[in-house]
Amino acid sequence: MPLISSQVNMENFWHLVAMAVIFHDSGKCIQGFQNMLKEGPRFSYRHEIFSAGFLPFFVIDEDLPWIASAVLSHHKDISDIDKEYPGPSPWLYPPLPDALEKLSDLLDEDFFKTATMLAETVLMPLAFSCSLVDRKRLKNFTSFPGPDRKKEFVLAARKALNEFLQLNKKIKNDTFNSPPVMAARFLRGLVIMADHAGSAWEEFKDMPLLQDPAATATLLNLPAPDGAWNPAFMHQKRMLEVYGSCVLTAPTGSGKTEAALLWAARNACGGREKSPLFYVLPYQASLNAMRARIGARFGHENVVLQHSRALIALYRQLLDREYLPADARALSMREVNLGRLHVSPIRVLTPYQLLRGAFQLKGHEAMWTDCFGAKMVFDEIHAYEPHRLGMILATLQHFVEDMNVNVLIMSATLPTVLLNLIKELLHCKTVVTATKESYDMFRRHRLRLTDHELTSPEIAKEITEQVEKGLSVLVVATTVARAQEIIARLEPLIGQKVCIELLHGKFCPRHRFEKEQKLLNKAATALMQRTPFVLVATQVVEVSLDVDFDVLYSDPAPIEALLQRFGRVNRGRRHALREVIISKKIPEKSPVYRSFFVERAIEELHVFNEMPIAEDKIQSMLDAVYSGDIGDWWYSEVSKAANEFKRMVLSGLFPFESDDRLEDLFEKMFEGREVLPVALEDDYKKALKQDPLLAPELLVSISQSQFMRLLRENRLKRAENIWLAEVPYDKTNGLQLNKDILNLDI
Repeated sequence: MPLISSQVNMENFWHLVAMAVIFHDSGKCIQGFQNMLKEGPRFSYRHEIFSAGFLPFFVIDEDLPWIASAVLSHHKDISDIDKEYPGPSPWLYPPLPDALEKLSDLLDEDFFKTATMLAETVLMPLAFSCSLVDRKRLKNFTSFPGPDRKKEFVLAARKALNEFLQLNKKIKNDTFNSPPVMAARFLRGLVIMADHAGSAWEEFKDMPLLQDPAATATLLNLPAPDGAWNPAFMHQKRMLEVYGSCVLTAPTGSGKTEAALLWAARNACGGREKSPLFYVLPYQASLNAMRARIGARFGHENVVLQHSRALIALYRQLLDREYLPADARALSMREVNLGRLHVSPIRVLTPYQLLRGAFQLKGHEAMWTDCFGAKMVFDEIHAYEPHRLGMILATLQHFVEDMNVNVLIMSATLPTVLLNLIKELLHCKTVVTATKESYDMFRRHRLRLTDHELTSPEIAKEITEQVEKGLSVLVVATTVARAQEIIARLEPLIGQKVCIELLHGKFCPRHRFEKEQKLLNKAATALMQRTPFVLVATQVVEVSLDVDFDVLYSDPAPIEALLQRFGRVNRGRRHALREVIISKKIPEKSPVYRSFFVERAIEELHVFNEMPIAEDKIQSMLDAVYSGDIGDWWYSEVSKAANEFKRMVLSGLFPFESDDRLEDLFEKMFEGREVLPVALEDDYKKALKQDPLLAPELLVSISQSQFMRLLRENRLKRAENIWLAEVPYDKTNGLQLNKDILNLDI
């Protein structure tokens, strides 16, 4: 963050921040506020207004608008302050006086004595001792006017407020990323961050381990930067040499996470020593696993998890580590709060947590000030559909160009059309690709294309034979409904012979957590003793748990999705080759993927049918899929989304104001909706009584379109603060949205 002053072309920027922090709560010395702290009556005036009255006596006129803006806005938006304390309106009849004149009644002799003592014994000594404060930019303070001249203090407060209003009017006529607008955003953001952290008695944490590439390599059990590296993992060593934004492509399971942490350590210099690391992933399950993984290496106290269900996930993780419920509850709530305070050195989060700042939600200045100079790792960038990818890239472009952020984009698969777009928007000059030795080492799969549908008797027979050979089988369906249909067909055939589980996104967190733990106990990559196991899943398995199966059966899908599924087979490379079987038949009523991407993927895969998949040939296969009209369409869609996001959202992002109405819209766009199946209503009520923190883990996420469909069908009703869904649910199958409830006795 030291580089903010040069980024906004304001040499005195840190002086303004320091003075705002020193004076932001000075108005709390007023007796009415002090009485309220001692359980007296509510004080009906904003303490910020009294704090603003101090400023003209101490700061020069040139700095007053900026310092006043940070002091007056550290709790309330400018519109709230202006509405509560409007200036005089002499043109009205009868004329309205200045709303601040009513402050005079509170400015008695005790106030001026207290204010003078506060200034002389606390505020000025703090200013003089602070290295960020430029004494040349301070006025010579002697004393406040006495109670006989209280009007001077009221006029001083009005002057400060008017200067703030004028500054706000001025920057509103500028562009959202101009130096003055950015300076105002950072100024308010820093004061809010300091105020919140100070109120919570928290410090902004530093992490020397992640500032030393050699120490980071040692912690990750990797060779020293100048040591001997396995040729198959030279992409990791290469990341120790890259400073600045970068793109990394390497096979699934080849240590991209370790490479990202080495890059972060290398980029912790040049003013970024204490800036946070943001590790961004698309799915909550992968975020939960990554938070546990990084925490185990760098200390759980240094990592925070940020997504809509973080509290439940953290609580469950702590209980699993044998914490007592009371301790687990306190620690998980503390971590969620630390995420809001922006004090932890490592954040594991979804991109939607970053996009909250773009939508001008409350606290957006602090959210994005926290990002200044940060190191950001975006893993599995291919997982986003074009519209959301465009929004993400537009935001990252703003971060890189205007906020001094370094970004690492990682993926096992990256079509050249996307790579070129990333290089163009994010100014990435460095692209690191795994070596031929790495691709050869991770050649793990033999492809077989089949004409049979996954729901066919022929595939069911094959899976039964695989299980009888002692193999673990992964079956991936395009939709939840298909996955539920497949397991219903397999259960009678192999349910008595082997453990068979269903995993998809329509389980409540409690049941999904139980299933994931069972899955790890049966198929974790590091597991040496194995027994046959069958998992039927949707695409949630692609980038979530570190699991390893012996064979894959999959619905057809785009190349990127299929390659991620392949990465869940023979992941630990215990065998030379393992079979991945892909159906060539695109299922009906499966609108998850655009059909032309699926059709093109099947065409390209024919080259490897009945052959080992050459990992180093995947790039050409991927580029073939994105060639011609398809590539042009995809590039146009992403570029259009990015440009629209800049024009419609980012261009209207200004400091000192938020819009709470956008909170609901944002959640509908990115977070989906949560419902409580009627089958879980009793369990929910029981949890509310026994352990309220566990009650939300019985809610099931559905999309906005699914929510609206249930609403139209009168299958939703509001019950207290939740939506109760009259939809079949059980812990074996999850939510069954497509089941005909009219034929069910529920």
